[in-house]
Amino acid sequence: MNITNPVVEDYLNSYYKPVNAEMGEFRALCEEKRVPVILRDTEGFLRLILKMTKPSKILEIGTAVGYSAACFAHLSPESSVTTIEREEQSYKEALLNIERLGLSDRIECLIGDAVEVLNGLYEKQISNNLEPYDFVFIDAGKSHYAEFLECSLKLSKPGTIIVCDNILMKAKTASDEYDPHGKYKTNIRKMREFVNIITSSDKLETSVHALGDGISISIVK
Repeated sequence: MNITNPVVEDYLNSYYKPVNAEMGEFRALCEEKRVPVILRDTEGFLRLILKMTKPSKILEIGTAVGYSAACFAHLSPESSVTTIEREEQSYKEALLNIERLGLSDRIECLIGDAVEVLNGLYEKQISNNLEPYDFVFIDAGKSHYAEFLECSLKLSKPGTIIVCDNILMKAKTASDEYDPHGKYKTNIRKMREFVNIITSSDKLETSVHALGDGISISIVK
């Protein structure tokens, strides 16, 4: 769900252009099967960011079926992509999709609890003196964004861009009226805390936008 006016959403989507024909088919299949992938305007925004910044190492938290990781690999042909997924079925589907798209040599797909995997990546980075990531995309369990951010900062460097998706959670973060039965009370509280963290942290320069389902973009100082 996009949080903008549906008329505006349809108008903007009419100008959407897929990364390439193969990715256009991938998106169409996901949308047909109602498999959640990044929204079209979010993809367009990320497309510009990646083209402008040209990262060499990309980290994604929340692979799903591999759509966004594949987008990143296509948009940043000189970069390597590491993506983390907790759910085994999604992980297996992502591996198949990544192989089908011929991106297995560019995308490393890891399975497991994101915090544990991120800590493992940090240990590997330190012990092998590896370069930090210069672009991070967080799109996983919304109630754990603060933990994902903390781990991601250890894997980053000054100038690293950290983008977080679904910040507004279909407007629930902005107002309790969008959660009348209190079903998402915990997630809402934690997301509000997270927004406060990223906008007040002296380690980050952050801007939050009503794009797609809400997106934040931070630059590590």
